[in-house]
Amino acid sequence: LAVVSSVLFYVGVVFCYVVLIPVVLEFLLSFGTERLTPVLSVGSYFAMVARLCFTFGIVFQLPVIVLVLSLTGLVTPGFLLRQWRYAVLIIFVAAALLTPPDPASQVLMALPVILLYIGSVLVAHVVVRRRRKTELDTDSE
Repeated sequence: LAVVSSVLFYVGVVFCYVVLIPVVLEFLLSFGTERLTPVLSVGSYFAMVARLCFTFGIVFQLPVIVLVLSLTGLVTPGFLLRQWRYAVLIIFVAAALLTPPDPASQVLMALPVILLYIGSVLVAHVVVRRRRKTELDTDSE
């Protein structure tokens, strides 16, 4: 679990750094005009990059969270599939709150998280299937 969690965290950080940061910088620098020159300080740049990378690393933990919840029996794949509309809404609201105010970065955060949600449903399905199999094996003995 620790290995998978670490890998997902770093995948989120790399995705943010390689895909999202260039889009965010292009958006922020697009406000420059002849009279207005955007000035980025090193400190604010690093703070923004670190915050976004950390946020993506945490958000990419969704499959691990669903795995733990399904192992404890709090979440089932059927529940996740029935609630997909609310999940997508929550994902887009969280993306709007966690990213700079441009639509591109919000979508670039929401789409991978939606894919992770779908992957989480598959993880929960595998967990429930294994649990049922072990229950049937113990009942037949």
